Amino acid sequence: MKLLIICFFSLPFCFSLQAQNPTDSIYTRVDSAASFEGGQQAWIRFLTKNLRYPKAAQDKEVQGTIVLKYLVGTDGTISDVTAISGPQELRAEGIRIIKLSKTRIPAMKDGKYVKSYNIEPLTFRLESQ
Repeated sequence: MKLLIICFFSLPFCFSLQAQNPTDSIYTRVDSAASFEGGQQAWIRFLTKNLRYPKAAQDKEVQGTIVLKYLVGTDGTISDVTAISGPQELRAEGIRIIKLSKTRIPAMKDGKYVKSYNIEPLTFRLESQ
């Protein structure tokens, strides 16, 4: 079986969560979304090198798209990684790969780095050879 993993750009949400202290605000509507350093091509190279299709999912021929949500801090650090949808057998690998990537270029709002939530869909597909 040939393994195929498809990724998409991170998608910011469409609303803001305002905290009492403006520096603690978490934005989902931003001018420039948080991104992987080096852009989409670097993200694909990272996935190709590091992502592992779970053996249990391969054995059961589980395929599909998982959607991951995570917080990117003003310093680019990633936290609060969760899988919000997709096949259960693939979720742990998605969470692992986001955590492994460690940092992003932070989102920008009004010329300043801000905390933001990102959504990252990852599609796992098995193809016959």
